[in-house]
Amino acid sequence: MGSLEEDLEGLIIKDGNDAGTSNLVNLSFVGRFLTDRPIRAHIMKNRMASIWGPGKGVSIPKIKPWVFLFQFYHPLDLKRVLDNGPWNFENNILIVSKIFESDIPKDIPLNHVDVWVQVHNFPAGFISQNIGEHLGNSLGTFLDYDSKHNASLRKSYMLP
Repeated sequence: MGSLEEDLEGLIIKDGNDAGTSNLVNLSFVGRFLTDRPIRAHIMKNRMASIWGPGKGVSIPKIKPWVFLFQFYHPLDLKRVLDNGPWNFENNILIVSKIFESDIPKDIPLNHVDVWVQVHNFPAGFISQNIGEHLGNSLGTFLDYDSKHNASLRKSYMLP
């Protein structure tokens, strides 16, 4: 038996795309709670599953200290959770990141949170997507504008 390099020298991988693995990646994200205290994992798993109510279920294994892999079994469950965040457990915000096929889940940086911003006492003439984008980019990175919510002049606030 030789070195690992010698043992792997003739190894040829024809196709890295496995439908089962690809489906797991497409239905998963990694996350950590913004705290330096240990998370009571069994309570967190039950509470998040209860709040999210995924129709096909969710699995939440720990992949390293403070970091969890959230695996869903239906794309609509995953989409609903990602679209309706940010989430928290015991007042600790959940930082999440989608997983892509080239990622090593335990090495994905978890250093930013997407949040909705609501701006109050805004003049009616300034409630527009263009202004919303400028405000969003001045705070961080603009992601989306809620055009349905901002269509009324009865409100004096905007969701950029």
